[in-house]
Amino acid sequence: MLNLKHLAALAAASFALSLGIANRADAFSFTRIADIPTDPNASWWVAVINYGYPVWFPAINNSGTVAFDDLRLEYIYGKPLHTNFGIAVSNGNGITHVIDTSGPIKSAGLTAINDAGTLAFEAVLDTEERGIFTNSGGTLTPIFMAGTPTPLGIISNYGRSQLNNSGTVVFHGSGGLGDGIFTGSGGALTIIANTNITDADSPFVSFEDFPALNDRGRVAFVADLETGGNGVFTGKGGRITTVASPGSSGLHNFTTPDLNTKGTVAFVADLETGGRGIFTSSGGTITPLITTDGPFIITDGEPSGSEPLKVLTTLDLNNKGKVAFVAELDTGGWGIFTGPDPVADKVIAVGDSLFGSTVAGLSFFRGGFNDKGQVAFLATFTDGKVGIFRADPCRRRNLRHCRQSSYQLSSLRGSLKGQAGVLRAAPEVPEVVVPPKSVPEPGTS
Repeated sequence: MLNLKHLAALAAASFALSLGIANRADAFSFTRIADIPTDPNASWWVAVINYGYPVWFPAINNSGTVAFDDLRLEYIYGKPLHTNFGIAVSNGNGITHVIDTSGPIKSAGLTAINDAGTLAFEAVLDTEERGIFTNSGGTLTPIFMAGTPTPLGIISNYGRSQLNNSGTVVFHGSGGLGDGIFTGSGGALTIIANTNITDADSPFVSFEDFPALNDRGRVAFVADLETGGNGVFTGKGGRITTVASPGSSGLHNFTTPDLNTKGTVAFVADLETGGRGIFTSSGGTITPLITTDGPFIITDGEPSGSEPLKVLTTLDLNNKGKVAFVAELDTGGWGIFTGPDPVADKVIAVGDSLFGSTVAGLSFFRGGFNDKGQVAFLATFTDGKVGIFRADPCRRRNLRHCRQSSYQLSSLRGSLKGQAGVLRAAPEVPEVVVPPKSVPEPGTS
């Protein structure tokens, strides 16, 4: 005999099933964060379409606040011009313009955001000086200014920065005396690693542009080696630990590392036996998460077809150990995923219908995936619209919202489901145990 508790459980189960999303990892609701003003004849928009500038990668913190580059379009004498190139934030309930050109900043972009709402970004000042800054509660702090003398000489070129919850920023910079990975929070910079141009004992000859930083201050980076090939390494300003390198891991051609607070490192690499994959490393053990022997194609450049945005190999590892990434499918199309199942782990893909428009291109980068599983991304549409959105995993408390969202998102699931039986999961690749090893701290023997 059923009691009220059983009836309530059955009712809840029936309601969830009626939504079509019960116990499904792929169920997301979507929030429109911002519409991007566009004009197909504007030179800046043509540049975005043709070159996939990373200016369009939104970032998200654990409260669901999305930070993005704030570009407004104006027409001067009938010609489209972009103005007020700053930074805005939104949680879906209105937009706050945090950085604009009314103060000392001429332009700003490539932003990161932490849980306190602090922003890290690149900026050009009215004085034409440029560098990396943070903004916390309206206080602008220079982290690094181009042209400032460092032990590596004058650093003039630098890559996109990342920010942790302590307010520390990491970036890659290069100058006349070599490359370096730096961290800073407004005072003296810490050199995490540098090339052998300035340090005869360093095994490195150059660095990839996007180092990662966790909340404990540890940095993960990819470096080209003097002995050939490249590898994944971590450091904190002292000794440097090898995560993976050619010959010792069965992998090579490493790129796009990220690491979380637990010290787990995720990265993309080629298998020496052929194929490509996304891997994680924890405690010296490398584990495959996704490989191209399964349903995914993991590329370095533009997806096949005529999609209007180029996609870099990119992934984002959160503190729960989940990875969000961009990949193509063997069956065609591409999108953003959070696991090895192209149906259950899909966030959104090209060809999906979102808020009444068909997705033509997607832009996602590290910093766009938080510990709640929310994903911030930019989407272009076949009707010319462009917007920034947040995907929210469906939980019991927001099932009704997800039901409403199901009418907004009509995905490729139907075509994929028909092939789900023949899609191959990531193969059983044996775990590779790599004994942690250290290389000397730059400047020591």
